[in-house]
Amino acid sequence: TLVGPPGAGKTRLAVEAAGRIGGAVWYVPIEQVPTGQSVAAAILQVVDPSSRAIDAAAGACDSLSDADGLLVLDGCEGRKPEIATLVDELLRASPSLRILATSRVRLGLGDEATLRIGPLPEEDARSLLIDRARLVDPAFAVSAPDTGVADRLCAVVDHLPLGIELVASHLH
Repeated sequence: TLVGPPGAGKTRLAVEAAGRIGGAVWYVPIEQVPTGQSVAAAILQVVDPSSRAIDAAAGACDSLSDADGLLVLDGCEGRKPEIATLVDELLRASPSLRILATSRVRLGLGDEATLRIGPLPEEDARSLLIDRARLVDPAFAVSAPDTGVADRLCAVVDHLPLGIELVASHLH
């Protein structure tokens, strides 16, 4: 589980990791699952859209039982208890399945491996700011005297990648 505050880059890291994995990849944006729909139904819809399973959790487990791939569950914090139970069921039913979750908090599974994602170091934050500002204006540059200004801009958004990208989009 990639754990960190909003804007830290959890989703981007998960998508990047998924792109480097061999085998099937299924992406489920949990925050887009309507309140009345179960997470299991959302997963089943992604992994086996033609399934006619009456029990979505059983259907998802059955559809993924022989899966050798990665299931990405993005934005799990709002439905943590439901997801924790379901992840446990899916992993028991599918020994080759890997699950990568993103969340603001741990899911709380006994064998859950977590990686905390947080603010960028100052130098990396400045580099990201400059890189993203150059996407708007290729001639953008930060001279030595302006380094402090760039660092302060990054600090205003707590050195979080999303905030830095938003700030950079307004620099030119």
